[in-house]
Amino acid sequence: ALPTEGGVCTLQRQSPRAELMATRTPPSNGTGGGTAAAAQHQKHAFAKLRQVLTFKIVCTMLAALPLLLLPASLLETLLGVVPHPVLLPRLLGLAYLVSAVGDYDGLLQARARVVPKWTMVMGIVSSGGAGILLSSYMFTVEGRNAPVVTQILGGASVVVSSLLTWALVESWSAMWKLKHFAAAGGKKKQEE
Repeated sequence: ALPTEGGVCTLQRQSPRAELMATRTPPSNGTGGGTAAAAQHQKHAFAKLRQVLTFKIVCTMLAALPLLLLPASLLETLLGVVPHPVLLPRLLGLAYLVSAVGDYDGLLQARARVVPKWTMVMGIVSSGGAGILLSSYMFTVEGRNAPVVTQILGGASVVVSSLLTWALVESWSAMWKLKHFAAAGGKKKQEE
């Protein structure tokens, strides 16, 4: 039998990074093992998180592959200027690839209904940071004088990174509410 607190089963999994915890609320079957509303809320929260992580993986790979695979001349067309040595954009592409691998690990955890808190934190910091850096660059003289292709890609990147940050923060909030909803035995905690 699994340990329970107030009808909520607490599962622990070991990962190479750290111990992850997740709460599962079994569907109500008349035995007091949770509520249908809590189970539905949990199902919706994890489905949304899986969609966000899948979209983030696709966007990250779309940014990584050109940096890793395109010749320097095409990179210069896309970016306006390619730092020399060309190794620097390649390293950036590799960093994006590593980020996508971390996101995929989080996606696998979310599929198993384990809250991938470090993947979510990493995503908020990386997407939020990218949005801030890209936004500030777009307002510099260098950004305003960049080739049109670079400005379009930069503007699109600002929008995508901002949307991803918002979606990850919203997912984080949903997971936090889920934890407190489940811990209260399926009843929302009243603020005092």
